[in-house]
Amino acid sequence: MSFPARVSRKLRHYFLARKGNLRGSAALILQDWSGCAPASSRLCIYAHYSTDGSVASWILTALDGLRNEGFDLVFVTSAEGLRPEALEALRARCTRILVRENVSLDFASWKCAIDRLSPSQLATTSQVLLLNDSVYGPFGPLRPLFEEMSGRNLDVWGLTESPEIASHVQSYFLVFERSALQGGLFTDFWKGFRFQWRKYPLIRAGEIGLSQFALDRGARIGAWIATDRLPDSRNPTLFHWELLIREFGFPFLKTELPRLNRFADPRIAEWKSVVQGRFPGYPVSKL
Repeated sequence: MSFPARVSRKLRHYFLARKGNLRGSAALILQDWSGCAPASSRLCIYAHYSTDGSVASWILTALDGLRNEGFDLVFVTSAEGLRPEALEALRARCTRILVRENVSLDFASWKCAIDRLSPSQLATTSQVLLLNDSVYGPFGPLRPLFEEMSGRNLDVWGLTESPEIASHVQSYFLVFERSALQGGLFTDFWKGFRFQWRKYPLIRAGEIGLSQFALDRGARIGAWIATDRLPDSRNPTLFHWELLIREFGFPFLKTELPRLNRFADPRIAEWKSVVQGRFPGYPVSKL
């Protein structure tokens, strides 16, 4: 991307973030469709992005798996305009589909959806899962994982934690239990969240900020796989992906690993066999 194009994109993000903060998240919504009827008290908000308005087959597989786990689905994309076939597939699976302006990454998607939940909807919601398409999967049923985590009596939890910058639960998969939803923690955080136009302020305000906010409120927060169960404190989803899958049955893989391999990991070429070795029934597809 040329220098003028980068500057233009940054300026656009700045003005979009300012627009959202001044006028509310509704000002960033481009399209809002209804889908299938709600059927559960559990809600998953799935954050998505694509450059061409398509929805990959593995994402539809993921949505099917989440529905089988008993979640109603709200799908939020920052792709400008969904393809007709993608919208049709989503409406068969999701209760609502939102298209929004592309600013503030996944936290903006979640905020746009959460701000549209009515108090009565929140009052009858027993659990909220925030998930994004930075992870490929889930490779198998999530029910055993949720059952295990229910026994830990937490208010907010995720799958992994990271000590980078400050200790926090990583945000690609976040669960808010009924105690967080009814106690005000959930709504208070999202009411106070501000759209950001730069990446690192967003990380501090979103991923790290959420963990710190929950801890400051006295919430019980934790991760399925804590840092002390791993060889070192590096980002586990990037540096210990194979161990996570083989040893713990971790149900996801960061999509950037096979797509970019920024850290020149020679094992990335074998990611499909690693997944199939631990989850033989999963239909591994191209990323």
